[in-house]
This record gives sequence, structure tokens and C-alpha cells, in this order.
Amino acid sequence: MEYIISFMETYGYTAMFIAMVLENANVPIPSEIVLGFAGYLIAQGIFDMHTTMVVGILAGIVGSIVSYWMGEHGGRPLLLKYGKYLMNINLNWQKRCLINMAV
Repeated sequence: MEYIISFMETYGYTAMFIAMVLENANVPIPSEIVLGFAGYLIAQGIFDMHTTMVVGILAGIVGSIVSYWMGEHGGRPLLLKYGKYLMNINLNWQKRCLINMAV
């Protein structure tokens, strides 16, 4: 926990922006933890509340755009090629979805 605080103290808003963009682009980094530490740094007087809000909003928008772009331009082939590094991808997911929809 101390590592995250020192990382955000050292790299500031850039660290918060990158972590939140990755979270909004479906990389499993919980933004609630990042924003919690940002709130702690606001209380300590290291971060400014308004700047933190703007960076958080912009990171959410940029992460969503990145996620949309990956889906639009890469789609299923991109998910099957690189998804195994992020999560457990089962190649039979379409069959399972069709079975669940039929039930």
C-alpha cells in the first residue's frame, strides 16, 4: 500500500491518469483504489481536488475510447491473440453465450 502512495507521490497525476486509462480499457486495475489514494493525497495537500477530478474524468474518457477502438479495429481476433495475457480466454465462449441465451 505504501508503494502505491509513493508511486503516485513521485509521478503525480501522470500515474493516476495511466492507471485509470488502463482500468477503463478493461485491464484489471481497480480505479476505486487509485481514486482512494488520490483522495488521500488530496487530504495530505499533495494533489489538488479540481485537478484530480479533471484528470480522472479525462482518463475515463480516454480509456473508454481505447477500449472502443480495440473492439472496433481488433475485435475477436485481437481478443483471442492478446487476451490470454490479461485473462483466461476460452475459445468456446460463443457456444456458451448461445447456450445461455437459449435458456
